[in-house]
This record gives sequence, C-alpha cells and structure tokens, in this order.
Amino acid sequence: MLQLIHLFKLHRNGFLAILLLIAALALLFSVRAGKQSLVIFNQMVLDGVSFVQQVVHSPMLVYQDAQGRLTELLRLEEDNRRLRAELARLTPKLTLLEEIKLENRRLRSMLAMGDDPIYRNIGARVIGSSSSAFSRVMILDVGSEKGVKLDMPVLSAKGLVGRIVEVGRHSSVALSLMDPNSRVPSMVQRSRVQAIAAGRNNTFLTLEYVATGSDVRNGDAIITSGLGGIFPKGLPVGRITSVQPHGVDLFQKVTIRSAVDFDRLEEVNILLPQYSKEL
Repeated sequence: MLQLIHLFKLHRNGFLAILLLIAALALLFSVRAGKQSLVIFNQMVLDGVSFVQQVVHSPMLVYQDAQGRLTELLRLEEDNRRLRAELARLTPKLTLLEEIKLENRRLRSMLAMGDDPIYRNIGARVIGSSSSAFSRVMILDVGSEKGVKLDMPVLSAKGLVGRIVEVGRHSSVALSLMDPNSRVPSMVQRSRVQAIAAGRNNTFLTLEYVATGSDVRNGDAIITSGLGGIFPKGLPVGRITSVQPHGVDLFQKVTIRSAVDFDRLEEVNILLPQYSKEL
C-alpha cells in the first residue's frame, strides 16, 4: 500500500491529465452524440472516475489506519513505562507498610499478655545476637536507665526467652534459654513433676533430673516452677517432644522444644518487680 501511495505521489500530474482528458472527451461526446449514448457514456465515465478514486484513496485509508494504530501502540507503551516507574516507586513503601503491620501485630500480641500484679513489663528490641558453640546471647536496646538489672527474666509473647546477664546504661545482654549455661527451674504443668530445663545450644532443651517412672508424656507443657527466685512461676518454657527411659538409670532422658522461635525473635519484654524500693 505504501508503494501505491509513493507511486501516486510520483505520477500525480499524469493521473490528473488522464482525468482531464476523460472529462474533455465526455464533453465532446455530449455535444455530438445522442441523448441515449450520452447517458451510457456518462455512466462509463462515472464508473471510471470512481474506480480511479478508490485506487487512489484506498492506500491513503490504509496508511491512515496504520498510522492511527501505531500512535495508539506508542501511547500504550508510554503508559506502560509510566506505570512501571510508579510501581518501582511504590514497592519500597508497600514493603515498609507490610513490615510496620507485622511489627504492630507482634507488639499487640505482647500487650495481650496483660499486667502482672508483681511485675511490670519493659519492651525492648533485639538489636544484636551472638551464637557460638559455647554461648547464645542477645543484645537488647534498654539498660539501667530504664530500670533493667541483672537476672531479670526476659520473655516474648510465646514464652520464656532467658534472663539478663549484663547491663549497660542504654543496653543489656540476655542469656538465651538455648545457651549451654542456661538452667531454668521448671515443672510439667499437667503432673507437676519438678525438673530443670537446660540449654543445648540448638532449638531443643533437655529436661534434667526427671526420675525414672515419673509421669511425663510427649506433648506435655513445661512451665517455670518459680523456684530459685529468678523466674516467676507459670511462664511457658516449651513442650516435651521425646521421653526415653534409661533402663536402670535414676533419670529419664526428656527433650523439650522451646515455646519461642529464637530465629524470628525481634521484640521482647523484660519483667521488673512492681514494688522494688530501688525503682
């Protein structure tokens, strides 16, 4: 079609000459011929002119339609580019909003723990951690300025996290339940069997000093017993995942999975006595 248009532009004068010649012949014939012959000739001229017009205009219409489609495609491409740029601009904001929503949900679950008549909660963020074959500790963003002291319990919305072992003015260090040096006086909530929850430097704890024949089962909830004066009674520690009698040994081998997912721990509460004279 574009070739036809180009051809028409090159021979435009020739086409006009042909049309003028046809018109002159029609006028001459109309003078000399009869009425009937004139009508027939006029029809032939009209058909010829219409055909020429179709030949000339058809490529133009096709060209105009193609040009319109190309313009629409260019507009759509520009819109697509603009929308992609807008999406790239908004994606970081959407990610930040999602993070704020998740943090809000975690903080609400911590607030749902309620007030304790003996202890009050101080919220803290986990700003660092240190894990090795010999220790599992976390760095918190509150310290003595907020009333934090050694051996204060640390917990999350799910359960016991550990205790404070170092205190600075604006930060503190908590010893995790997972630490091999961690020992927490505990008991089986259902049967009230007393034991000690010991860290193993992984996601499991060992429930030590469970006498052979004691009433312990897989799935039993383990809570703090309150003995020792550090951890209040009734804080969730975890659940028993395996019980293995040691034959003639005095104690069974009992394994616990912690109630807290330490790999996803971001916020904690520190328990402070409500009626401490020093506070």
